[in-house]
Amino acid sequence: MKPARRLAIALAAALAGCGATPVEYHHAGDMKPGPGMLTGETGEKVWRIDLGGTKPVAAPSEAEEFERWKRSAAGTDEYREFQDWREWQEWKRRNAR
Repeated sequence: MKPARRLAIALAAALAGCGATPVEYHHAGDMKPGPGMLTGETGEKVWRIDLGGTKPVAAPSEAEEFERWKRSAAGTDEYREFQDWREWQEWKRRNAR
């Protein structure tokens, strides 16, 4: 046998017996064992949602949100630009006839 072939066989034998432990296969979509975000230690459903004693508040309507924005933005460059844009839109609408 040639020395290169002997070296390759010896290297393959050394790597084959390196003492690696087998790994249990888990599909990427499988759930991991153990407790989860909504399950306890034994797997039962646990709902521990603490909102700090606050009650749900209805979301503001679009008109309320706009009015709040107008009050907070009044006097800013952005609001003045918006007013100019609105006046330009109105002017375009009137002169389109």
